[in-house]
Amino acid sequence: LVKTAGGDTVEEVTVRGPGSLKVAQAGNPERYSFGVGRALMNWNTRDTLSKGLDWAKAYDAGQAKWNPRYAEFLGLGNGTVPVSVHTQIYQVVLMTLTMQVKELGLRSFIDHGTFDGYKTAPIAAALGVPVMNGPRQFWFDRSNARIMGNAAGWSLAEGLILGYNTDSPVVPQEELPLQAAMGVRFGAGTNETALKGMTAYASQALLMEDIAGRLIEGLDADMVCWTGDPVDPRSSVLKVWIRGEKVYDTSTDKRRF
Repeated sequence: LVKTAGGDTVEEVTVRGPGSLKVAQAGNPERYSFGVGRALMNWNTRDTLSKGLDWAKAYDAGQAKWNPRYAEFLGLGNGTVPVSVHTQIYQVVLMTLTMQVKELGLRSFIDHGTFDGYKTAPIAAALGVPVMNGPRQFWFDRSNARIMGNAAGWSLAEGLILGYNTDSPVVPQEELPLQAAMGVRFGAGTNETALKGMTAYASQALLMEDIAGRLIEGLDADMVCWTGDPVDPRSSVLKVWIRGEKVYDTSTDKRRF
């Protein structure tokens, strides 16, 4: 995890390393070879995660030698590092929830969760799994013959932590507020809950709520001054502070987006 400004060295901008483990399920992993399907993908994912977690447990107990291949699993095993999972479509998201969270006990959260993935919302909410939805924000639900907002579908589950992402650079990261705005436009909560989805809820998903994400005493003073509501696409950024230091000001700097 890094700050995008407010430092001149890697050490100064790094918030936590490793920030998260990225797991890609469905779509991208199936591209590397002809005939590779979800059965092999699921087996390989479970096998790799299980071996890494077993090593981390043994290493912590002094029963295994150092293995750089599985070094990052130490944070996964003790729950201090989350797993960000490229996952979408009902069956794939269901496998994310059952395999990674229910079976292996990982602190995973859903990246994308698009198409009909929102139909797993009650399960995700029950397991405490956050959803960072996007960049697709609507889906034709054939079972109900209606256009369904993806974020709206997720938001129907009581207690679900819902945020947004752009899959940058697929969609520019600067368009994160637009993703939130379209989530609200298609029925997901209010502008206030959408703003929390880009700040406090995203911080919860990344297990860094004790570092940033809210304007309260003790957290990093990361603030943005807008011309209006951040969830309104007509608004733009005027000033930015990172850890209390002003790093951007349109009165002296060129507007970037």
